[in-house]
Amino acid sequence: GALAGANEPSALLDLPPLDDPAIDRAVMLTLRLQPSASMAQDRDLFALLALTNYLSVLEHGLGIGAPGAIAVFGSLELLMTGAAAQAHARTTIALEVARRQGGMLLSYTAFVHSWLVNHWYGPPADVLALTREASGVGFESGDLLFGSFNAAAHVVTLALSGAPLDEVVAAADECHE
Repeated sequence: GALAGANEPSALLDLPPLDDPAIDRAVMLTLRLQPSASMAQDRDLFALLALTNYLSVLEHGLGIGAPGAIAVFGSLELLMTGAAAQAHARTTIALEVARRQGGMLLSYTAFVHSWLVNHWYGPPADVLALTREASGVGFESGDLLFGSFNAAAHVVTLALSGAPLDEVVAAADECHE
């Protein structure tokens, strides 16, 4: 039914396409508010936005905003339950949905996956290629916020992975070009 992907992340791939542009616009708007709620440390607003978007995806299908909604719900799932494997699976599915849709929300989705979820599940080095790619995608698509977030995530993750300092500095310098 409408809640097909609620418990099993892979079921999200079977959701139908969203056919209501108004719902998609609402999900996209809410996704743009999500970082502010996070930075303001308003956990209630963060949770409300995440749940509203995720339920919209489950009920109405996969629109342009679906990858972001799925990824943010995965990060909330981790915060609320500590279920790192389930959250990682969900954000990985979100990345797959983003790629299937042509990558419009790849930068957004990759940041949520790499910065908020992956380090609770796997080694930081697992997301180095993703953060580098997502930074470029963000800048090329005009999503400067998430392009920048991914560039910073790449440099920090590279350092956390034990890369030599000159390599970390070179990666940081590349972010300015």
